[in-house]
Amino acid sequence: MRTALAAAACLAWPTALSAQESDARTDRLERQIDRVATQTRAEEETERAGLESLAPQPVSKLNFIVLLPVSWTNNAGYAEDDGETAVHATPSFEMRASRTSPGLRLEARATIASDNYSRVEDNNLSFLRFRFEIGGVEPGPLNFVPYARYQPVVEFSDAHLGDYSKTKHDFSIGGVNSFKVGDAGGTVRLFVTRRESTDPNAERFQLGGQVALEGPLAAASHWGWSATQGLEARFFTGGTNDGRTDIYVSTNGTISWRPTPESSWTFNALDVTVEWNRSDVADRDYFVVNAGSSISFRF
Repeated sequence: MRTALAAAACLAWPTALSAQESDARTDRLERQIDRVATQTRAEEETERAGLESLAPQPVSKLNFIVLLPVSWTNNAGYAEDDGETAVHATPSFEMRASRTSPGLRLEARATIASDNYSRVEDNNLSFLRFRFEIGGVEPGPLNFVPYARYQPVVEFSDAHLGDYSKTKHDFSIGGVNSFKVGDAGGTVRLFVTRRESTDPNAERFQLGGQVALEGPLAAASHWGWSATQGLEARFFTGGTNDGRTDIYVSTNGTISWRPTPESSWTFNALDVTVEWNRSDVADRDYFVVNAGSSISFRF
């Protein structure tokens, strides 16, 4: 009996590891797109001022975002030891529709993205992501603006939407608090997420927070900077990961150039993301660095 159980565990182990790697990389791509797609603080303030002048008329918007990054990574497979270095390109396209009224904000997004590696092509993936979000406009308790979100993601284990891997369903509630420090604007985001998946190894609860800051490098400069720090506790509830607990930390720093504040495109001259994961299950730790440049278009 013990021999049979050991053999079964050995067969299941590579699948669990593969689920961990693709899941972590999909999350990274989602955050990268969100950083580029998120409006700057100046744009948000302009929109809010326009909304107040038009009250109680709603404001509807439709945006398209194209992201073209190229990065180097020290650990393409999110392995615990002996990670393989590689260069990878991550083209992404997103359509975003929103409708904002004095008391309510509705938003829908559709995203297609792929991650293409130069050397270790087994780590290629692509995904379709949809997001439906409802939130407030004015701050509520503790000055946080509340929101609720449903986000399904269909993931493929190649770069061409050809080899279906799994579907994930994220249900989140949270709040966002905006603040200002000198010339820099910032946000604090707190959230709770429940993830269901066709792959039980990916199912989990997430408790997390994120602090983001952005500002100009100098007064009237075309150059800007941004920094984001995230922290999550992840409690897995399915498959061979059942009972596993991870602490995940992500840090991002970006230096960007924009021709004018109203320009439709931005060049991120340096975009560095560091991810660090510690788990109470063996072989689930990883340390990953991604560093590169990107250009994005918003219209």
